Parts: sequence; structure tokens; C-alpha cells
Amino acid sequence: MGVKASDLKDLIGKPVILQIDTSEDDDTIDDFIEVVGKLETLNEYGVVLKIREVGPIMYPMAKIIDVEVEEKRPGRITKRWLSNTERPHVRQHLADRHGVPMTILNILDSRAAEEYHGNIKHDDLGHGHGEKPPARRGRPPGS
Repeated sequence: MGVKASDLKDLIGKPVILQIDTSEDDDTIDDFIEVVGKLETLNEYGVVLKIREVGPIMYPMAKIIDVEVEEKRPGRITKRWLSNTERPHVRQHLADRHGVPMTILNILDSRAAEEYHGNIKHDDLGHGHGEKPPARRGRPPGS
């Protein structure tokens, strides 16, 4: 195949995605699988991939079609709590935090903008207003 041990030395200790040839015939690639894990060690005969909740598994170098570094998974996003938006700043808040088009905001006065904002449900948005509620420990989200 196209992958050599020397190509992978810099990937030891990093999370990778291996494409493994699963076809019976060594001359053609009919089918493959992708496995994700941390590249533990390697030599010219194969690699040892540590797969989460499975453990280390050895894959022969001859069956490895391709290798790529797995991108780091994004962290959890938490909700930010802002003070209540006061009337003179509501229109700007609607533009900055809610993506309301300027064509709409330019025809609203502060009172109408405040009413518009009051009708927006903030339950699943990236921010809320007022005091941050106490943490709910021991309960799954949504309960």
C-alpha cells in the first residue's frame, strides 16, 4: 500500500484515523474501514492503535491505506449570562447577539426593540439575561 512506518513516526501519541483495507485480495482495494484511536507505537510491520473503550489493537502496515490526524473535538459551549439589556442599548444588542438585520432595527424605536427582544426565547441561546441560575448538580440536562 502507500503508507510506510517512516511516514507515521511524527504521529506517535496523537489521535489518528486509519483507513484499513478489508479486502481478501492483496492486489486490489475492494473495501476498507476507518478506525479512530491514539497511535501508540509502530514498526515496519504494523502499528498499535489504542481505541477508546476497546484497548490496543495491532494493524499490519500492508493493510493501511491512509492515515490522517483526527481533529480535536470542540469543547462544550456554556451559556453566558448578561445583565438585563437597558432600553437605549436593546437595538444594538439585537444586532450583536441575535443577528437581527439592520433594515429592521433602523425602523424600530427603543420601546419596540425592547418588546421585540422580550418575545425572543433565550432558553437554547448562547446567552441569557439576569442572574445566573444555580448549578443543577446530579441531574441530567433538561430534567
